[in-house]
Amino acid sequence: MNLDRAYLLHAYPYKETSALVKLLTENHGVVTAIARGVKRQGAPWRGLLQPFHLLHVGFGGRGDVKTLHQLEALSIRMHLPGSILVSGLYLNEILLNLLPIGESHSEVFTLYEKTLVNLSVESDPEPALRVFEMGLLHSLGYLPHLLQDVTGEAIEEHALYTVYPEQLPERIMIGMPTISAFSGKELIGIASQNWQDIEVKKAAKRLLRNWIAFYCKGKPLKSRELFC
Repeated sequence: MNLDRAYLLHAYPYKETSALVKLLTENHGVVTAIARGVKRQGAPWRGLLQPFHLLHVGFGGRGDVKTLHQLEALSIRMHLPGSILVSGLYLNEILLNLLPIGESHSEVFTLYEKTLVNLSVESDPEPALRVFEMGLLHSLGYLPHLLQDVTGEAIEEHALYTVYPEQLPERIMIGMPTISAFSGKELIGIASQNWQDIEVKKAAKRLLRNWIAFYCKGKPLKSRELFC
């Protein structure tokens, strides 16, 4: 049996009293498992399988779908109030879409925990979300290089660039209409995570949204529809 720390990413109904769960584990990546009898009245696990709740789990099985054998809470559930809850659901959704099943990414687990803490204490979720997106893309080898253009030249603050998935920034003429255009100052600000600059924060949201959509292969994110 494998033992690990975990967070629930999503749960699906399975038969009458069970659930099919997707877990983000510290050492085994995303794990799919059946929690048998978890919905039965009086079941010891009833109520534990909730998002943002640090768990200690034991699971086993030879196939892609494991069986959950052990489950206990390691802490109280993280409280994400109001609209911040939507940000937490967004984290879960992009992890489900981008992380390979069963592939260990312990640094992503740590990043996820830190982001939940930041979301629970900050009034503005945007900086925490951008840090998470950039950290996740970096861990998967997808983060764009934003300080050098396609010719090998350093990004210049006052120049304009287009940035597309899996490509280095390409300099274009000022005034060329394109939704994928960013100023050099914005790209430098995103690379240094200068979230105090409102324009950099807006540009980062636009850029990272495009990149995540690309790696989600165009699949719409339901949680994003809940953002204002």
